[in-house]
Amino acid sequence: MKRISASASQALIFAGAALLLSPGPGAASAQVILGVPARPAFSPQIPAIISRPASGDNLAPRDYAQAVERFARYVAGKKPGIKNPDNLPFLLTHGRKTQRAILMVHGLADSPYYMRALANVFHESGYNVIGILLPGHGTRPEDLLHVDLEEWQREVEFGLAVAQELGDVVSMSGFSTGGALILDALAKNYASRLRLHSAFESPIPGLVRNSPRDIEDIFLFSPALKIADKRVKWGCQIPWLVTIFRPYREGDVPETKPFNYNKMAINAVCQLYDLTVDVSRGRENILSSIGDHNIGVFTVQSEADGTVRADAVVEFMKDLPPGAAKNFILYPKDEGIRHADVTRPETNPFYAELQKKIREFVARKRQPALGPRLQSDPQSRSLDYLRSWDESGTSLDSILNSKPKPVALPPIPIGKPN
Repeated sequence: MKRISASASQALIFAGAALLLSPGPGAASAQVILGVPARPAFSPQIPAIISRPASGDNLAPRDYAQAVERFARYVAGKKPGIKNPDNLPFLLTHGRKTQRAILMVHGLADSPYYMRALANVFHESGYNVIGILLPGHGTRPEDLLHVDLEEWQREVEFGLAVAQELGDVVSMSGFSTGGALILDALAKNYASRLRLHSAFESPIPGLVRNSPRDIEDIFLFSPALKIADKRVKWGCQIPWLVTIFRPYREGDVPETKPFNYNKMAINAVCQLYDLTVDVSRGRENILSSIGDHNIGVFTVQSEADGTVRADAVVEFMKDLPPGAAKNFILYPKDEGIRHADVTRPETNPFYAELQKKIREFVARKRQPALGPRLQSDPQSRSLDYLRSWDESGTSLDSILNSKPKPVALPPIPIGKPN
């Protein structure tokens, strides 16, 4: 067990476990597309089909050609046990290193298939695009009985290492659990920069890189900042007990879906829960990294989402630093757009408008990445003013030596797209 409150009463914990064991309303439809985390202490004796980067692939690629070759080996290692070829990792390139690259991370019990439509939007906008397959996914639900949060984090780190050699600057995109993973990676990326090591270490054991990466934008689709099901918090205090009596939340239901799972392993749910706790604890680091490095934030959320807490996403967007480039699409509850509907054109009735908003966001004028050094720079008259600089042709020196002027920032667009 990872985090157990000493003051929590055993009665409450066991009551929470009992609640988590019960399927609850809507369980038959297996509506839980996210997962929730905890370190697995018990797993039934079922062989796992979980592929990891091959031995010798723990060093970051040094150039575009090596990145492509490394990724090809990575995909080959994912093929055994894959239930559908569309579940495999994907790489969309322009045949060379481009100005921009983006890493795409799918959700819990899903696969890269659910990110492919969005990947095409970024590719058409000039990005080289990489989509990874998280361990325990794309094969069979039994593989989520064995998975650990650190394996997912390591996979994201590997994807970032490849993306760094595919583009001069890197962005990240994540759906649901993938959204939480990229926020976690964002915090760790800039934390490594502040440690000032002569050779920066990966925050995840087993992968070494030469330096932290400059992140340009993050794109969050129904991000798992908080889990809607309140039973998860208590049940995941004792995941080993819950898993013994009920390995899957939906029970023993047949597998019929080609691109995701019909049933959700309790272990995977508890791994996600641990991740949301990590992201919550690192919230200030995440927000400061966004502000200090002028990272754009594009977020899409539905009020009808029954899997993650929409109010937590709204609060996160409100807390973004002044001057941060941001675009927030919040679908009203009466539109009935569910958690997993957001990223696919066949389920999101506003998908065409979503594509348009993404293209507009990536085509916007860029602000210079000034970094946290300006916070202690005596020449820095107003950090918020500098963040709002829009590349109008004025030199940075002239801004530093001039009197700051008030800058009107556009409001965050919230509501149904027009």
